[in-house]
Amino acid sequence: MAIFKNIVAAGELAVDGDVVLANSDCAEDFDGASGGDVGMPLTATPYQIVDAPSARAAVNLPRGTKVALAISGINSEVAARDQSQINALLSECGCSVSAAVLVASVSAAIAIDILGWTVLRESPAAIVGGELLLAFVASGIGRFIGIAKARKKLRILLSSIGDRIDDQLRRRTPWAA
Repeated sequence: MAIFKNIVAAGELAVDGDVVLANSDCAEDFDGASGGDVGMPLTATPYQIVDAPSARAAVNLPRGTKVALAISGINSEVAARDQSQINALLSECGCSVSAAVLVASVSAAIAIDILGWTVLRESPAAIVGGELLLAFVASGIGRFIGIAKARKKLRILLSSIGDRIDDQLRRRTPWAA
């Protein structure tokens, strides 16, 4: 029974959500009867940024992927800062922007109700339904905006890391903060 969807093969590992599976060749057969350690959670290997092209390619990684900076000559403090920023941006789900937009839309709906601007005064169910629809759509738009903002920041950060790597290779100078 094939229960795996959206499995991304990575060498000897297959990733399904947060679970990394060993022996990805057997992933289609996993139903608990195949034995061994298939399906046992392992630690996922982070995507290694080792040069400018790998830094620029990291912008296309799926949400939740972990990244490790493995650049020769990099200052450990700079590497830790940049790595944590990249991982935070890759994990961004847009929830904070979505929550802010949801609060704003609910507040606007309440203000409109209090001020009596409702067009459908004779149908309270239609008013509540419209307000719920407004809140749902607004939070979805807020989530989309939050993810888009995080991806833009990620693109800028990874581009600057790639530029710093290129500068370091051109000048043969130590990694600058």
